[in-house]
Amino acid sequence: MSLEAAEAIHLYWIGSNDSSIYLPNVGRAWADALDNFNYKQIVAGYDLANLVSKREKLLKSLLQEILENHSDLKDGDIYIAGPEAANQGF
Repeated sequence: MSLEAAEAIHLYWIGSNDSSIYLPNVGRAWADALDNFNYKQIVAGYDLANLVSKREKLLKSLLQEILENHSDLKDGDIYIAGPEAANQGF
């Protein structure tokens, strides 16, 4: 991973609960090892995989909160990854 071209990288790892966040130590290790790399674990508090009717609204609310806390992200690239079921509706 190269941070030379980026001013900063912010990784937000969102999960339904603490145990659903995949390999949380990886994000913390990257933040410790790399300058300008920021990691934050976010627990949604609801099952992201099963709230079909409300998931899109709730997930967009989480993402909006991230943008409000980091207005500089609007000028950068944002990548979102997740299971196929979580991507329905986007």
